[in-house]
Amino acid sequence: MKHLLPLILCAAAAAAHAGIPVTGGPSLQWPNTEQLQQLVKQHLLVAQQYQQLAQATQVQQTQQAPPQLKNEAVRVLPGGKRIVEEPPGPKTLRKAPTRPSFWAGNPSPTYVIDSETGLKECGWPWISEGCRAYKPGFDRRQRAWVIKHGGQWLKCPRRESIAGCVDYYAPAPQMPEQD
Repeated sequence: MKHLLPLILCAAAAAAHAGIPVTGGPSLQWPNTEQLQQLVKQHLLVAQQYQQLAQATQVQQTQQAPPQLKNEAVRVLPGGKRIVEEPPGPKTLRKAPTRPSFWAGNPSPTYVIDSETGLKECGWPWISEGCRAYKPGFDRRQRAWVIKHGGQWLKCPRRESIAGCVDYYAPAPQMPEQD
């Protein structure tokens, strides 16, 4: 019985909110069946709208780019100009730098590097003449990201995490296949 009054008040408030006249006092008059059906339809419509909004929000969140590690090599000046410190060159050059023919045929592992013009993809972890603009979704291949973190140059298997990163001059990290 103690929960009956709050339930009645809640039903009366919901009916009043929906524009259904409710009279109070000693004898509470309940809305008729047609009015209650109208109230149920309105509440179902609102519930569907909230569900659609929640689904749209979830889709939007999944479509947004994943969080990225801050690359200390990239600085943005107050006017919006990007200043990018390029990774150091190789300690020793054992093979010729990447050539444009590197991109033909078999998808080989690459390194993605920040540059003044945006992201570049190279066959070596340093900037060379054979780099190309990185286009997400263009092709699927093994990739690593070259970043400066904590004052050190690193090669990282993913752009959003420090996990698995290795020193810049160390052998390549585990390079997952990614767009």
